[in-house]
Amino acid sequence: MPTLTQLLEAGAHFGHKKERSHPKAKDFIFSIRDSVYVINLEQTLEKLQKAIEYLKSQIGIGKTVLFVGTKRQAKEVVKKTAENLAMPYIVERWLGGTLTNFETISKSLKQLTQLEELMKSEEFGK
Repeated sequence: MPTLTQLLEAGAHFGHKKERSHPKAKDFIFSIRDSVYVINLEQTLEKLQKAIEYLKSQIGIGKTVLFVGTKRQAKEVVKKTAENLAMPYIVERWLGGTLTNFETISKSLKQLTQLEELMKSEEFGK
């Protein structure tokens, strides 16, 4: 678990510009500087601890946790953590809707299968 100082040194307190932030994020804002929100790191630590406890409980009862981190800064940590816990992970491109829009993903997979079969056929060379 990181300390407040470590979070500060890592720049975890830098939020989005005011106009790009979600209204529900205001509860977690410490202040605003140069139209950029400064995140409350004490609340961040509190919520991070709660999230870790939840993950431990779910992994402890045999649940599978999918770790996703596609930002350059997060890829290595996400991959290392997931591998240490023997859990699946995604650190490359994440397709939006992969978990929430099965119908569209299913259609895309069917189309891929059809295209792969077409490539194997003699007609593809023509």
